Amino acid sequence: SSRDELILAMLIFQLVEVRLLVAEHQRSRADMAADHETNFAKGVWAVHNAGAQRFVESLGPWQLQDRYEGALFDPVRQNAILWGIVHKKEIPFDQRIWMAMSEAAISVTSERRLIDIGTMIPGLLVVTQDLLQGSVKDGDYIPIWQNLKCVQENLLTWIHHYHTESSFAVKACNAKNFPAYFDQIGTTSDLLRHGFVFSKFHDAWFMSTAWIYLYAIQNALLRVAQITSGIATEEYLDELQKSVHIAVWNMCQTIPKLLEHSFGFLGRICIFLTSSLRRMYFEAIGDLDMVEWCQRIDAILHWRGGVAPLWMSKWDDAVRPCLNETDRRAQEFNGIRLRL
Repeated sequence: SSRDELILAMLIFQLVEVRLLVAEHQRSRADMAADHETNFAKGVWAVHNAGAQRFVESLGPWQLQDRYEGALFDPVRQNAILWGIVHKKEIPFDQRIWMAMSEAAISVTSERRLIDIGTMIPGLLVVTQDLLQGSVKDGDYIPIWQNLKCVQENLLTWIHHYHTESSFAVKACNAKNFPAYFDQIGTTSDLLRHGFVFSKFHDAWFMSTAWIYLYAIQNALLRVAQITSGIATEEYLDELQKSVHIAVWNMCQTIPKLLEHSFGFLGRICIFLTSSLRRMYFEAIGDLDMVEWCQRIDAILHWRGGVAPLWMSKWDDAVRPCLNETDRRAQEFNGIRLRL
């Protein structure tokens, strides 16, 4: 239908713009006068993303007849979720009419279920921000806390099931299993003891997406706990912070496989997506070795011609870690790192 063709065209434009970023970045190194064109190109992805979101919203819900229609609808929602997290803005797809459209699809996949869960996150981050700024009435924080915990549990359940049903494995991080990573990272390669091996990029993308969603929700839970004394026990908060640490560490363990040439520029985009998050987290807990490791990974990506889209520069505020930045906490989490 013309509707599907238009949505497909918008998604293709988004993909092309990301590809153009690579070419623009490479050209700008040879011709610095083209910097203004590079900066302009970096923002075009977000323009196409917003256009696709508004177009789908203007259509209203419809019945997803086959996998093809679902494959068009889901990326629009995925991009909207990331945009909503970065900008702390609500998105329309968490409304019941859109959720019903997804649930009524002829084929409901695990990946679509993750996106269903993800649509709730931007709105929850907005009300959490309102709470932190004092614009939520006393006592109204309880439903916010409960909704955050509900989404967290749904994500943990999804991750457990997807890990069980998908075909990725954990392998020792050595030159035999991850030759591209060892060739490029150099002397800091021994910081990772294990890495995830994915049979296809699809699995790596959705697992990374789930860990980003989980990090965002758990970080929000920690922020709410900071200003509402007695809402959670110290034991619960300790377990929550450890879970955040494991989520970030899992993101790191996807990188050796994503650096392989077979994953191409999509692998680099997947790494870029967690770049600021990982770096700021390790800075917060005082793990300077891992901060340097993150910087080396970023340098590798830029050396290979990668460049993060402009909208990703706003990740810093959206994913800033909420942690107790004491030496004791840093030592505790570094101990966890050594055991992973």
